Amino acid sequence: MSTSTAQKQPCAICSKAAGMFTCQGCSKNLCARHVAEHRQELGTQIEEITLEHDRFRQTLNEQMQKLELHPLMKQIADWEQQSIEKIHQSAHNARQQLHQTIGKQSTELTEKLNKIAVELRKAQEDDDFFETDLKQWIERLNELKNNLTQPANIKIQQNNDNTIVIVSLNELFGQSFNGIEIIDNGQAIIRRNNYGHSEARGRGEYSSGQHRFRFQIEVYDSQKWIFIGIISKDTSMQSNSYGSLSSYGWAGGSEVYLGGRGQGGYNNFKDDIEQNDIMELFCDCDKRIIRLTNERTKSVHELPIDINKCPFPWQIHVNLHYQNDCVRILAS
Repeated sequence: MSTSTAQKQPCAICSKAAGMFTCQGCSKNLCARHVAEHRQELGTQIEEITLEHDRFRQTLNEQMQKLELHPLMKQIADWEQQSIEKIHQSAHNARQQLHQTIGKQSTELTEKLNKIAVELRKAQEDDDFFETDLKQWIERLNELKNNLTQPANIKIQQNNDNTIVIVSLNELFGQSFNGIEIIDNGQAIIRRNNYGHSEARGRGEYSSGQHRFRFQIEVYDSQKWIFIGIISKDTSMQSNSYGSLSSYGWAGGSEVYLGGRGQGGYNNFKDDIEQNDIMELFCDCDKRIIRLTNERTKSVHELPIDINKCPFPWQIHVNLHYQNDCVRILAS
């Protein structure tokens, strides 16, 4: 506090001009009486600050002794738990899917092994075999052994988010209807004869897990019509298969089919498929969604699947219309 040497200003509290002082902290003019009160208030405030300091120091000391209680530590712990649960769920889904796939593969291998056993037994009974036969049986057995430990049609893919999925490598076309011919040992389909809607399906059956399939549109008529999606295995094959109750997918003319019902431009879908484009179909059986990606244009479209309309197992489903249109399945 200092005494004012200029014309005295009235006290900021009582408006008296006698014995004035100016507080250097708040710049208020105060009389002698209120200077004492002001100092007392400041003394009270510094005591409160001291108490607040002591309380904070105590909190700091407690936190240093129990760092695990820090809010940021809790945030890390929550992230860790969520990540662990996500990894466990991903591993559980992958195991289920792999169990199903290996079970199906084991059945196929057993059938092939039984066939070899019959041939061996007959050859021994008839004493009718030569070196060439022995070589052929050994080669077939070695092929079955390799398929048992390293299946040619699946791989485990680890994603950047610490999840894993079973990726189908060699899905093939297995069924066709009304003018589609399956060629190249199931790797491709072609629309023969004139034109008209015709259906093709994959061999695989999918009820759990995530699956990716890639299709190359090798020949595509200038009228540009194709359907790519899924359908329930139990649905009968027909020409206009895209209109089946269990049909879900995308078609020419920017048409989307949900349970067999066409909806133009659903979720802003615009057909951008051109000849030689590669289309990826992603099927997530667990979340019950499918997703179509054009690798050239990077356009991505997703559909929810009503399991009541499209019950498991699902099959990949392609419908062609124009003559000579050709689609090939690529490795995923």
